[in-house]
Amino acid sequence: MPRRPALRGRLDARLRQEGLLPAAGRHRGPRRPGQVPAQPDRAGEVRGQDLRRPAGHRHPRLRLQQGTVRQGRRRGPKTWDDLKKAAATIKDKTGVDGYWGSTAGYYAQPFLYGEGTDTVDAEAKKVTVNSPEAKKAYGTWLSLFEGKGLHKADVTADAYAHIQDAFVSGKVASIIQGPWEITNFYKGSAFKDKDNLGIATVPAGSTGTAGAPTGGHNLSVYAGSDKAHQEASLKFVKFMTSAKSQETIALKNSTLPTRDDAYTAEVKADPGIAGYQGVLAAAQPRPALPEYSSLWVPLDDELPQIASGKKSLDKGLGDAEAAITKLVPDFGK
Repeated sequence: MPRRPALRGRLDARLRQEGLLPAAGRHRGPRRPGQVPAQPDRAGEVRGQDLRRPAGHRHPRLRLQQGTVRQGRRRGPKTWDDLKKAAATIKDKTGVDGYWGSTAGYYAQPFLYGEGTDTVDAEAKKVTVNSPEAKKAYGTWLSLFEGKGLHKADVTADAYAHIQDAFVSGKVASIIQGPWEITNFYKGSAFKDKDNLGIATVPAGSTGTAGAPTGGHNLSVYAGSDKAHQEASLKFVKFMTSAKSQETIALKNSTLPTRDDAYTAEVKADPGIAGYQGVLAAAQPRPALPEYSSLWVPLDDELPQIASGKKSLDKGLGDAEAAITKLVPDFGK
């Protein structure tokens, strides 16, 4: 069943209204000891208070089949144009497609970041999904479904699974995916040798900057519970976010720890985890907007229609803008 990583670790607006206890009972301050520098995702922050403790890091990157890419004599592409050229070369050399993109809104975020924009500007309170920069970004995204070595858009309900299956079976050389799939990739025939899994920073846009959304699993404590339960909950949160706990979880399911000191030698022996740790510098924190992940829902409706040709880019983004405006009614355009 398709996953929605965008909806994980987010602070629901309803919970914000009911009240959550500030993390460790204090206001947000400097980076916590051991915390990964790329982790400061501000979507759990409300009125200057951090309402969650990060427990697992999620960050999509360009996934490569090293063997196929080497045959095509290509390394991780620096720009989207480089990716197109690499895909064509891989197709010529190996016969498989070089890249298969997703039509889900979450996976289009790197294109927006590469143009210096996002679905909204939270600080300016503006909906920017239909801005000139966003149109350029989505235009680049759309262009990666047509051409030699570029797989056509899959707009079916099972698109996520189709892309995953093609990658793990060696039918496509690269996709954009996050660390939550590491263990599933290792089950595929293409990755019996774990070192065949390559991880690269997503390509940069016209600004020369590359970026991908960051987020993950967070633990929060309900402020409406009594003191005894709050103290017990905070103790549990402290345990679950300790270096030892994060190391144990990482070794079991290949998730990325949110603490530097949890990246032990044993954890980094996993090439998938080590690869992701090496590209965290391009992680793009999400804004302090509880509704943020909900903004991908309209895009999940519109982008497949754009990719299939049922709607033009202008029409689809216009409809997405209208839907997003309803989700954040105090935002302008």
